[in-house]
Amino acid sequence: MIFFYYGTDREKIQKTARATFDALQKKKPDASFVSFGVENIDENVLQEITASQGLFERKVVAKIADILDDKEKGEMIQKFLKEMKATENIIVWSEGEVNKAPLEKIKKYAEKVEEFGVKQKAEKKFPSIFKMTDAIGDKDKKNAWVLLRSELDNGTADEELHGTIFWQMKSILLAKKTKGADEAGLNPYVYSKAKSFSRNWEEQELNNAISSLIDMYHKAHRGQVNFETELERWVLKI
Repeated sequence: MIFFYYGTDREKIQKTARATFDALQKKKPDASFVSFGVENIDENVLQEITASQGLFERKVVAKIADILDDKEKGEMIQKFLKEMKATENIIVWSEGEVNKAPLEKIKKYAEKVEEFGVKQKAEKKFPSIFKMTDAIGDKDKKNAWVLLRSELDNGTADEELHGTIFWQMKSILLAKKTKGADEAGLNPYVYSKAKSFSRNWEEQELNNAISSLIDMYHKAHRGQVNFETELERWVLKI
């Protein structure tokens, strides 16, 4: 299922996408929330989020942003529109201005399409959530914590942050254990970054980090721990 927001008013688009996420978080408290941009989306990601099961064998709510400006990634995601429509998982997808041809394709498959326009195009900013996961990959705990706190203070859902961190750690582990992007099932750009980060981590460290993230997720949803506090503790231990 696709909720698609686009146009020139970036502030309204982001605000609406966030409101949709917040509403889904309340409606589907057991879902996994993840974020993807042009930096970390590939066919493997799209196959997983359009499958019948997602992360942790739970339903997935995926936020996807600013893919169509990249020619290769834009063409790739359009090939998955039918699967994105059919999946029980939910995709909250936001873009800037969209050309007529891809827009017509998206309208054919999206559950909801909404345009937000202003006279002048707002500046596009690199999402700090990916700067945060890069800092985690670098084991830069101070910068990772600052960026995590910034995301939390700006209202990013605990589940979304957790899911995006989990995906990063999973990619680094795959890169650590494989010799190439094809073997890992990652696109070359994502693999190259993950491979670089993998030099900072021992394989057992990655396994332990991923296990602790899974444990945190389940305990938080059982009300045994505070999700936000545990995310901060996790980052400060990397």
